[in-house]
Amino acid sequence: MPRPLSTDTIATVKATVSALAAETRAAAERHGDMRVETFYETADRDAHPGRIRMDWLRANTHLAEADIHLCGPRPFLRHFVQGLHEAGVPADRIRYGFFGPADEPLAA
Repeated sequence: MPRPLSTDTIATVKATVSALAAETRAAAERHGDMRVETFYETADRDAHPGRIRMDWLRANTHLAEADIHLCGPRPFLRHFVQGLHEAGVPADRIRYGFFGPADEPLAA
């Protein structure tokens, strides 16, 4: 298990769409005790290959102490909100924002 950090930030993005990647890295540098892990669906030398998975989160983060912030489409949110609940993360420490078609309200 990695040593506890005051903040873990996980970015799940495609190599061509890195929303807030530069801002996240700059914040980590300023903070000094923050780790940024990036996952790209396509190969990239600066990122983990593929999509982030619950087993990776369990092995590499301190879920028992974490505040989780997610943003993504409905299938992504359903998968991770359910997985985080199953991993013992209390509902009040999981926050999420939906993006996708306006006719798809989130019902996670």
